[in-house]
Amino acid sequence: MFVIVLLVVFSICIATGGGNVKVTFTSSHDPPIIAEGDTAVFNCSSNHSLVLINWILNETVSASTLTSLGVIVNGAATPVSSLIIPGLVDPFNDTEVQCVAFGFGIGDFSPSSVTLKVQGIPAPVDNLTLSYYSCCYTFSWIAPFTLPGFPILNYNVSVTSNDEMINQAKLNDSVIQWIYYPKEVATHTFSIAAVNNVGEGKISNLPMEKNEINDTELIDQYLDYESQNHIIDIKIS
Repeated sequence: MFVIVLLVVFSICIATGGGNVKVTFTSSHDPPIIAEGDTAVFNCSSNHSLVLINWILNETVSASTLTSLGVIVNGAATPVSSLIIPGLVDPFNDTEVQCVAFGFGIGDFSPSSVTLKVQGIPAPVDNLTLSYYSCCYTFSWIAPFTLPGFPILNYNVSVTSNDEMINQAKLNDSVIQWIYYPKEVATHTFSIAAVNNVGEGKISNLPMEKNEINDTELIDQYLDYESQNHIIDIKIS
């Protein structure tokens, strides 16, 4: 009896006729999720000299045709082969990788595949909103999606006016709201970018107009604001 065993996450046996052949498929990352700039290495081998290995991406593309994108196939159409894919979000995120065994009268055999995912810098934050109440602006947002193993580490926020830095802060990953107390009547721009271990993500900008403060709230509340190193303009009417 001729048996092929493919090991990726599980083993599967297909019976034909002829002998016992073992085909092993492994990945350098389990699950196959890598950071942009890293590389993923896949290894596939058979223990029979007439059962050879090729690599197919996304069901139809031979990996050997993608050398211009940095893909390296070692040992194509041999019993022992490796595939190296560079960590490029475009075009390799969500790429299906198949080890295809063929020869010795078995046709093309690939009962399973894995999907490579590549995490780049974070996307812009979602749902960035601005509200104004009395003395301050409140910004809120939703964290962008990231792949497992690449959490948001922090947020970099800043406020500029006429391209001059007015305020900046690094907020921990659990913060999804930030309050800013403007110190002058001017057009400001609020900017925020999420950071993961790949780097700082894409920046979201939101313009804001400062309104004069007309509330006569308790002075200790303003003193509390000042204790946070914020300068408050108070207009008493």
